[in-house]
Amino acid sequence: MVYRLLMWLMIFLCLHTPGFTLDFGYTTAPLPLADSENGSLLLAQEVTLSEPGTLQSLSMHIVTAAGFLRLGLYAPVGAGGSPGSLLAQTPEFAPSVGWNTRAVIVPVSLSAGTYWLAFWPSSNSLAFSKITTSDPPSRWYTLAYTNASLPTTFSTSSNTSTSDWPLYGTVTTETLPAPASGVSVTFQASVQNPVNLTWNDNEPSIANFELFRDTVLVATIIDTTEGVGPRSTSNVAPTSTFVCYTVRVTDGTNFSAFSNEACVYVE
Repeated sequence: MVYRLLMWLMIFLCLHTPGFTLDFGYTTAPLPLADSENGSLLLAQEVTLSEPGTLQSLSMHIVTAAGFLRLGLYAPVGAGGSPGSLLAQTPEFAPSVGWNTRAVIVPVSLSAGTYWLAFWPSSNSLAFSKITTSDPPSRWYTLAYTNASLPTTFSTSSNTSTSDWPLYGTVTTETLPAPASGVSVTFQASVQNPVNLTWNDNEPSIANFELFRDTVLVATIIDTTEGVGPRSTSNVAPTSTFVCYTVRVTDGTNFSAFSNEACVYVE
């Protein structure tokens, strides 16, 4: 009896908003066009971070692996300016085909705003995909590859390019994504397995729901009901564990803020 009371006390105390990760940059790959022959070039593209957070890692998608690669993040020179001072970088690594994610050497706190994601390949044979864009143009200049750190300042005489590449950064943030207009969600869970989950949908249009268990996406619920009202699903959780669920609404482009966190001990 005392054990159950303690567990419900934990559930009550755990109704809080957890930290989540947020990606910024191109997270879809491969992109339509092929690209290579960039050995000993330092290249950078402008990206926008919508929420403040702490940079944890940088990622790039590779089509043909060769040589070595280092990723970095530069601050802009002034508002909307070209790349300036180095903020963070990964260690040098030998890339593999597919997504390559590396932790930055020193995590750095970032404000919401524009930044420049950079990559420095050693080999012309390293191939990746790209997309053509000119708003804003990317930047590049010749820099003989070594295993040393990225330069602390990006060249002020860099060239422009109409290419962007599948490259993104990941931050951890306690600031939730801005909610989609008109979306408000509440959430509760019951103690059994499968765990029965219910919430209220206050978005009148048809929208889908993403279910997270311990901040990991475990299900996407396709909602075919138009109008507000209760919604529900169930999830099989590991037994004899304490788990926490959240839910958010998405229309495929926009996302609501996450619901409150509902935590249960699964027997």
